[in-house]
Amino acid sequence: MPATGRVTLSTRGDAKPRSHTRLDYAYLALVRNWPLWQEQLDQALGYITECIAGSMAVERASIWQIAGDAETRHLTCLDLYRQSAAEHSSGLQLAATGYPAYFDALDQGRIIDACDAAQDTRTSEFLESYLRPLGIGAMLDATLRRAGATRGVVCIEHVDGPRLWSEQERNFLLAVADLVSQLLLYGELRENEYRYRTLFDAVGDAIFMMQGDRFVDCNAKTLEMFGCQRSDIIDQAPYRFSPPVQPDGRDSVEKALEKINRALSGDQQSFDWQHCRLDGTTFDAEVTLTRLELRGQTYLLSLVRDASKRKRVERALLYSEASLRERSQHLQLLNDLAARLQGTTDVERIASQATDVLLQLSEAPSVAFLEFTDDGRRLRAIQSGGPDRGYSDPDQPLDCLGDLAEIALAEKGIILFSDQDHDPATPHQMPPHLLVRGYRTGLAIPLIQEQQTFGLIFLWFRTTYRPTASELETFQTFGKTVSLSMANALHVATLTHQAN
Repeated sequence: MPATGRVTLSTRGDAKPRSHTRLDYAYLALVRNWPLWQEQLDQALGYITECIAGSMAVERASIWQIAGDAETRHLTCLDLYRQSAAEHSSGLQLAATGYPAYFDALDQGRIIDACDAAQDTRTSEFLESYLRPLGIGAMLDATLRRAGATRGVVCIEHVDGPRLWSEQERNFLLAVADLVSQLLLYGELRENEYRYRTLFDAVGDAIFMMQGDRFVDCNAKTLEMFGCQRSDIIDQAPYRFSPPVQPDGRDSVEKALEKINRALSGDQQSFDWQHCRLDGTTFDAEVTLTRLELRGQTYLLSLVRDASKRKRVERALLYSEASLRERSQHLQLLNDLAARLQGTTDVERIASQATDVLLQLSEAPSVAFLEFTDDGRRLRAIQSGGPDRGYSDPDQPLDCLGDLAEIALAEKGIILFSDQDHDPATPHQMPPHLLVRGYRTGLAIPLIQEQQTFGLIFLWFRTTYRPTASELETFQTFGKTVSLSMANALHVATLTHQAN
């Protein structure tokens, strides 16, 4: 059990009490043995039982811990060393109900010095089950005490008859028992620290300990969330890992200090915050600040939860709600347009009504309604609208749009064209004279009904514009509505002409 390089204090000797000097040396060797406090508890206890057995020349030395309530109280062996076999064991349990006198003696005093264990009333209960089978003649036990209560016992057992325990041996074992009590307490504290540190680091949220406005501790999730090393974050302020301004427009330093001071006053703070990682990238977070008092000092416990996913979902829901509202408004506009155009035979009125509605649907700065001439070979502008009033000049050439018109009519669907120098993903190039006027994107809606072509409607945008699927669907429905009205107007005109 002893680690390599340790000094073995003694070997088994005769049963005579050892000198005060020898026991003092053994005790000093224990208290100066700093590795005891660094090793696993079972290794440390094994070293102590070997030291006791060797220095006191006994066959058996053990350390026991008390556990359980009044009904289940029992001793559990943490380590038992047999010197003749040089072996360790553990796990044996002794129930208080089976040995009431012994347990009572442990509670009443610090030491049980049973020179003749079979005759001593404090230990004679063990005669048939323990003493006689193992040949134990004498026992010397020192209790482990904490906060005035018995927590265990250090036990040495001499075989081959009774043994008179000297004052020096009793004092030595009491001193060792106090050392073991400290070691067990230290082990528990270290285990608790390990347990809480494990929980601290295993939590899925970042946890900070703050003193004032500075971080003094953090868990592993913090380093992952902020993309940094521990040295990057300790002794830094929370606004070091925040953009200069929060989404609400407030200065991050000012707002952070306000939240910190409120929390320090005892008012727990829970709020949304935008943090940034060490590389400067931002992320949304939910932050909770709670005041703590530890060893007379005031701290803030800061819990930071990455809210990026929640924010994305919220934004998606808001976008979805806005899209549904917009879609509903668009459908209402299209329904109103269909109602107004029903029975209309005036093409220019159809173009005017359609242009007004399209400006509401798209907010394009320029809309042009173009109709094919009677021969179907040329386009002419019959209506324009928008702030730019595109194609309001009847002398404005339209031949440049012929290619785009042919493409739209050939595809029988909406086409998008733009300045390919800025938007190479768009397959169709914006006409040069429109680029000169500052337009960057155009959209063509062909007017076709039952294989009959009536014209096109063009929309011009001064920024790069990419319609959503919902917008494209709206434009397609709009085109069908207007095309149907144009077809009806042409049909009525044809019938009227035939009647005359």
